[in-house]
Amino acid sequence: MILKISNVRNPFTFEQLKTMEANYITINLDQLSGNYIGEIDPAILSVIPAQTMRCGRFATANTMQIISTAGKYNLDAVELFSDSATPKLCEQLSSEGIEVIRTFTPQQFHTIDKFEGLCNKFIFQTFIEEQIKIYNGNTPVLLSVSQIEANCIEDMGVLGEKTIVGYDINFNE
Repeated sequence: MILKISNVRNPFTFEQLKTMEANYITINLDQLSGNYIGEIDPAILSVIPAQTMRCGRFATANTMQIISTAGKYNLDAVELFSDSATPKLCEQLSSEGIEVIRTFTPQQFHTIDKFEGLCNKFIFQTFIEEQIKIYNGNTPVLLSVSQIEANCIEDMGVLGEKTIVGYDINFNE
C-alpha cells in the first residue's frame, strides 16, 4: 500500500516523518492556498529520504509556476486540486515528465473521466462507499484517510481489488 503524507507545514517535521517510511511527503507550495508552507530553503527538503517522493500541492498555480516550483524544490510529483486543475494542465505537466496526482471531491467526481490517462494517480476526498464502488477507471486511487467514511474502511478488502492503492493522510502539526 502507498502511504502519502499531506499538508506538512513545518519544515522541521520532515526529520520526524522519516520514521514513517512514507512513499510521498506533500507540502503545499501554492501561495494562494490556506495551507501554504511559505518560502522555504530547498535544502531543508534534503532530509527527506531518497526513496520518499517529494510532492508539491497546488490549487491556483499555472503550468509555468508549477514547473518552476517543481524544479526549485526538486519535486518528483505534484498534487493538483480545485477546479483550476484542468485536464489540459495535467497533460502539460505530464508531458514535462512530472508525476501528476489529481484530487477529487464528491462535487468534482462527475468530471473524473476527463482526467483518465492524464494523471498517474487520483485522490478521493470525502467519498462515500457508493461513489468509490462506481469508479471503473484504470488510474490508481489513494483514499484520503482523514476524510473517509468509516464504512469505506470496512470494505477496503473488496475495494482493494479495484484500483485503490493506498492512503493520503493529512498531517496535523
